[in-house]
Amino acid sequence: MKQIGLVVVMALLIGGVIYGGYYGYKLKNTPPEQVVYTDAAQMQEDIERLEGLKKSRGLSWQDAYRLGVAYVQSGRIAEAVAQLEDVAERRPRFYKTYVSLGMAYFRSGEYEKAVSAWNTAMELDPEQSAFLDEMIKRAERKIEFIKRIAELEEEIQRPGASWEKRFELATLYFGMKEVAKAREQLEEVVKSRKDMPEVYDALSRTYMMEGRVKDAADALGRAAELSPDNEDYKKRLSEMENYLAAQEERPDR
Repeated sequence: MKQIGLVVVMALLIGGVIYGGYYGYKLKNTPPEQVVYTDAAQMQEDIERLEGLKKSRGLSWQDAYRLGVAYVQSGRIAEAVAQLEDVAERRPRFYKTYVSLGMAYFRSGEYEKAVSAWNTAMELDPEQSAFLDEMIKRAERKIEFIKRIAELEEEIQRPGASWEKRFELATLYFGMKEVAKAREQLEEVVKSRKDMPEVYDALSRTYMMEGRVKDAADALGRAAELSPDNEDYKKRLSEMENYLAAQEERPDR
């Protein structure tokens, strides 16, 4: 009986060790759930909770990933990059890390690193290619823009630089959301090309991006004068003029 009892106890102990080992392995290797925050307060709550855990006892790689994603979605990009790079080192085969890390790189202007991260994600999970192919193309366009901007910035410093180069440079700046730089170039272009509605239209758009509605309306009005049959110019100019009129009628003015 004693031998039977000992066998039973040993079986229970071995079973517990095996189960505990399996549970620990599963806990460490279970991928985190998809993280999508729809509520800013919940996201901030999660960030504070995870940061607290990180300071007190460290984070599992799953929680570290969740914190990195929260940083991306809250706009804390430098922290997101550092956090997700750490997760990639700890779990180099988890493709979602590279998806989020690529987005963090993209938003920080590190487009080559973004392309590299997204390519890694596609190698790990080819099913992501449909979504990531488009993101990679966007990043590659940004890389080309940056190269061309550098060339044009050098070219316009030379004597006799053409207005076309300034206009192209302005367009690229606008594509990179560098609105002030785009406006500066367009203001230079209209000094020599006062007969081009496209230039005034582009200048109007930059003014609108800066919240200068009156200047935008004036520039678009000039474009409409030069191209009286353009219905788009007429429609947008009418909307701007209606907005300005409504602003003038406000009792607090």
